[in-house]
Amino acid sequence: MIDSLYILSEQILLWFFILVGLSLLVQAKSWLHLVKWMLAWEDRHLQFFCMLYCMAYLPFGLFIVLVHNEWVFSYSVVVTLLGWLTCLQCATFLVYPPAAVQCTRWIYGNKSDNFLKIYFSLIGALYILLGMLIWSLHW
Repeated sequence: MIDSLYILSEQILLWFFILVGLSLLVQAKSWLHLVKWMLAWEDRHLQFFCMLYCMAYLPFGLFIVLVHNEWVFSYSVVVTLLGWLTCLQCATFLVYPPAAVQCTRWIYGNKSDNFLKIYFSLIGALYILLGMLIWSLHW
């Protein structure tokens, strides 16, 4: 049972990275419009959105941490690290939402449209590579 959950956690992460990566790579302009739209929000609305985002992603990170908490010197530690980083980010932003707003505005604010399109494309390519790395762990 544990082995099947272990593999399931890797498969969930694999398909998340591949699908979101493809979306970021192919639809960089749409992601740019989404971010620009969000940056125009007042801080209290952006805080609320970030809290909802974290409430949606925290169970995902917790699932990976609880099922795939393996600290070994191999590529599978990437999955464990991503689970812990997701939990840490979500917990921080839920407890202190202004940090989420500051982080969002720092990453995306005052950047040119072309820079953000390239940024989303590069993140998309990185996500696809992470998905392929996870794929190579077992298949």
